[in-house]
Amino acid sequence: MNIKTLLYGWSCLALMAPHLCSAQFFDDFSDGDFTSGPAWTGDDGLFRINGDLQLQLYDETAGEAGLYSSAGLYSAMEWCCRVKLSFSPSANNNGRIYLWTGPGDTLKPPDGIFLQFGESGSDDAIRLMLQEGGDTSTLIRGNTGTIAGSFDCRVKVVFEGGLWQLYADHAGSGSFLPEGNCYGDLPDSNGNIGVFCKYTSSNSRKFYFDDFYAGPVQYDTTPPEALQVAILPPDGLEVVFSEALEEESACLTDNYFVDGGVGHPVACYPANGNPSVMMLQFAHELPYGMLLKLAAGGVKDLSGNAMLPDTLAFSWYETEKYDIVINEIMADPSPPAGLPEHEYLELFNTTSLPVDLAGWTLVVGTAEKDLTGARMAPGGYLIIGKDDAAAELAAFGTFFGLESFSLTNAGQHILLSDSNGAVVSNVTYSSKWYGDEEKAGGGWSLEQINPYNPCLQADNWAASQDFKGGTPGGINSVYEDIYVEAGITGACVADSQRIRLEFNQSLGTDFTLYPGIFSIDHDAGPVEAILPEDPWFTSFILYPAHKLKPGITYSLECKGHIRNCLGDSVLISQSVELGLPEEPETGDLVINEVLFNPFPGGSDYVELYNRSDKAVSLTGLRLTSISDRAPAPPDTSICTIEDRCRVLLPGEYALLCENFTGVDNYYLCSETAMVAEPEGFPSYSNEAGMVLIMDAGMGVIDRFDYHEDMHYPLLNIVEGVSLERIHHDRPATDATNWHSASQLAGFGTPGYRNSQFSAGATGRDEVSVSPGVFSPGTDGYLDHTEISYRFGEAGYLGSIMLFNASGRMVRHLVNNELL
Repeated sequence: MNIKTLLYGWSCLALMAPHLCSAQFFDDFSDGDFTSGPAWTGDDGLFRINGDLQLQLYDETAGEAGLYSSAGLYSAMEWCCRVKLSFSPSANNNGRIYLWTGPGDTLKPPDGIFLQFGESGSDDAIRLMLQEGGDTSTLIRGNTGTIAGSFDCRVKVVFEGGLWQLYADHAGSGSFLPEGNCYGDLPDSNGNIGVFCKYTSSNSRKFYFDDFYAGPVQYDTTPPEALQVAILPPDGLEVVFSEALEEESACLTDNYFVDGGVGHPVACYPANGNPSVMMLQFAHELPYGMLLKLAAGGVKDLSGNAMLPDTLAFSWYETEKYDIVINEIMADPSPPAGLPEHEYLELFNTTSLPVDLAGWTLVVGTAEKDLTGARMAPGGYLIIGKDDAAAELAAFGTFFGLESFSLTNAGQHILLSDSNGAVVSNVTYSSKWYGDEEKAGGGWSLEQINPYNPCLQADNWAASQDFKGGTPGGINSVYEDIYVEAGITGACVADSQRIRLEFNQSLGTDFTLYPGIFSIDHDAGPVEAILPEDPWFTSFILYPAHKLKPGITYSLECKGHIRNCLGDSVLISQSVELGLPEEPETGDLVINEVLFNPFPGGSDYVELYNRSDKAVSLTGLRLTSISDRAPAPPDTSICTIEDRCRVLLPGEYALLCENFTGVDNYYLCSETAMVAEPEGFPSYSNEAGMVLIMDAGMGVIDRFDYHEDMHYPLLNIVEGVSLERIHHDRPATDATNWHSASQLAGFGTPGYRNSQFSAGATGRDEVSVSPGVFSPGTDGYLDHTEISYRFGEAGYLGSIMLFNASGRMVRHLVNNELL
């Protein structure tokens, strides 16, 4: 009996018992082998199992190749497989999936029943075909144009009750949609299932096959589910179901209901012919900013299974900045303090509405990550990490895995943007934010202090205080409901026509529209324009009406209402002084205080003082450490104090340190001094060394050679004690111009006048002593005295004796030495 007779003489075979098959056929190539379990034979040297565990054609030249494996038949039969062709199929480049071919057929390609993928023209469709005696005919032609280009789809063929049915899943959703049917019969014996490829050399490795099944019909007994709902403003909803739906029940408006006074839809229809997605149209505009619930029930799938009643929450709400915030950063999980040893990032939903992150982008450094598929509950958290961290991190809360994910320990820029590309949250973290050298070493996360006030930027972050090292998926251990008024933290004249202004937090984007809140004295005129300098709106460039002049200290006043990043209106009434900077010369900028042996966990620091009458630019200046003597490259380290605009006005101090927190934790620091934390801050020896301030051309501005013996000799311990310059007009090379900082001042005065400062003798006598009575010690009260002499000619000899309060000589300091 020939094949065609079997297919079209279906009436006689429909009553037959099951065929000789004893087991269904299945192969997903998960064992990495196609030569056994089950065995495929044929042109086996032209195929391989690739890294994705798919059967792949792997030839080098043009040709034809096929593989076949024995498979049985049932009276009710189903075939299913996945086919991927990474090119546009044609008459010379096409593929076949054989549902049945005779086991002894030697034709190439053999006679049989097969699915054809590719044809002449540009309207390629999946076709169920018959080949007999080398001649082919089409039994079912699927939807036109569905495989005209490269494609990856799943195909299913069902024979039942004499009816052949063709289905396809082009979207990869798992829902097979009908493509056509015809009447016929099955062959009357078991045969082979197989693949066949016809190709040119350019496509000889672009055929992929997977997930073969041939056996009894797999009946659908699972009811459909409503997976998600999306709003289509102003009056529509899109509801996505788990599978294709039976149209009559799916389009019945009584099967859907929205609370909040909305009611049933007035119309319902499939989306663009997709029966697994339904469009609902309502009579009136949906409420904005309200959490609503869609109730659905009674909807059936194509097999007649009715869904169980279910509800999905949704809202019509346009995401605003900081609705979702970056809330916790675990950049260095090693060594772990208690959490799994994985990097992670935590997001927090500050709103009372659910947020779907479809189309959202997370940028970490330069790497962009698509967050489609992630959803956040109202007030909920989302932990983001690598896929392989899911098993451990998901135990702490909702987890979203990425194929690749990496955070740098020292710091990085992280940006979260919505589906429209608008920035929702961003942060540039730094290892200095830990404020704790031990925690910065690994195992501890950085946590946001107040997620509802992200405008504070760096001041809103701290190292976790939780014993595990972090709080993924839960409220931060450092959480505090803090609120800081907006204010100016720095002002610098970049040049005669530009003033750089820094604020303590992010401001609203409309800040640039209000130059009129600023005024400048000395006829510099009003501010004519404001431009943002950074994407966080914390730094701005102001353009005064008239050029600033050197040698003048200007007062810039800001008075008016502005908005911070959250849109809160705040009043600023503040003035700052500034001046047009000049390059410092030797003696303009002096080293005024040095801490070279800090407390454990503390930081070295160098204090500078502008003793000149001009504004001095710190931009490009170098801070240097020399442990032995110059030149000594192995012992020398140099860093740039500032790359950006920083200006020191006459009489102002600058505090240079590696980590300001390591200074602020131990000393009373000035709130007005300029603080700089230059990258590569030099390491200063605890015993002796050299501090140098140099200009950009490596010219020396000031130099201080220190030694721990310069400390007050009665101090048993000098750890944590700074050396202070007694007077900035006396040279740093004079060892008698340095003294240990006062104990009453905390052994350090970073950023303000030294505790041991002395104006020195000012009299016009030949010999002056100031003060005449002194009390040596470290209490900061008359700790030292200064003896000055002024003679009209050389040749004098001098003796100096010190007496205690009782008049007894305690030391002969100088004995007849040449003055």
